[in-house]
Amino acid sequence: MRLGGSVGLLLLCAGFAHAGGGLPVITEVHPAPAAGSAEFIEISNPSAEDVALSGWELSGAVSHVFSGGARIRAFTSIVLAADPGRFQAAYGFAADGRYSGTLPGEAGTITLARRDGGFACRASWSLEPASLARNGGASLELLSPELDGATPASWTPSLVLGGTPREENSRRIAHESDPVVPQRDLWRYW
Repeated sequence: MRLGGSVGLLLLCAGFAHAGGGLPVITEVHPAPAAGSAEFIEISNPSAEDVALSGWELSGAVSHVFSGGARIRAFTSIVLAADPGRFQAAYGFAADGRYSGTLPGEAGTITLARRDGGFACRASWSLEPASLARNGGASLELLSPELDGATPASWTPSLVLGGTPREENSRRIAHESDPVVPQRDLWRYW
């Protein structure tokens, strides 16, 4: 089912290197879940290195401080939920953490800051109430962590009602840096 509606979303990420490296990126938010789904924030690591998140902080519409030992593995995502019990019931797996507060359905901002207080990433969105009703609880997905996150066209409603937490986004676009042969696959030429 294709979802329509007017969505404006702004993402600013500093320090991101396009060639498979950089800081974790907020890749999906679900600010207006329908019945049967749950509010969540997905943070992805597009780099080939694990990133220690101990002391990193989410602030703005919600708040969360990552505890000691928290990390995000290379090329994976973590999911934080407002209500981990509801999230697990809706998606069949446990969230990686809980945040305080609620993602506003009409407009909001989340900032991810590094342990040293440096800016890592910010997501801001604004949704028309009619758009929320038409979308029926779709999450908002970043089309690719390689896109200019400051461009509202980088974000779109998910094609999957309830979103795609910890999975590839439903509307991802390919880039030149996408590998032809997936990492760890064996290929031969002759």
